[in-house]
Amino acid sequence: MKMAHVLAEVETYNREEGTLMRFWYPIAALQRPTTGLARSSSLALCSEDRTRADIYCELLRNEACLTRMYCREAHSRLLAKQAESDNQITDILSLLQLLPLNYWLSPV
Repeated sequence: MKMAHVLAEVETYNREEGTLMRFWYPIAALQRPTTGLARSSSLALCSEDRTRADIYCELLRNEACLTRMYCREAHSRLLAKQAESDNQITDILSLLQLLPLNYWLSPV
């Protein structure tokens, strides 16, 4: 197997876009980072002993938090629509009550 055709997936977190990006590079084009370089978390710099699993957990926690926020917003919008609909039904019922009884009893 030739080394030029072997690829490695490199992951990096784009702080500006808030996304985890994956790129494929030929192994021959890659080199190991120096020992002085520290991994960075999604929010701040961290020590070298921080593992990839810690970073993934942090990303998952952030995604879960965003999901809860979006669900709360959707739920509150549904409740607002329901309240608006209930108000319209109440208005229609009160208008119907204002009509005289003989209106309902008279043949069409």
